[in-house]
Amino acid sequence: MPHSRAFAVLSAALEDLGYHEDGETNGVYLYTTYRNVHWVLLEDNAHLTIEEQITALLRQGIEMSDLYSAIARLGEEPGGS
Repeated sequence: MPHSRAFAVLSAALEDLGYHEDGETNGVYLYTTYRNVHWVLLEDNAHLTIEEQITALLRQGIEMSDLYSAIARLGEEPGGS
């Protein structure tokens, strides 16, 4: 099953910020930074809006400016959104 659009965008942004996928349980993915200094959970759920996903990431300590910058960089890449 393909990932939801919000999940695809935000997981790519997290990877741009230095996070990597470190496991999945029932559609909830764990992303960690190098040496697990910081981790966040990102749910792959088509019923969640990108705004709800962003809010969940902000509550987990992701800086809004960093996240939006990563999303903007993704949009600038050839073949980006």
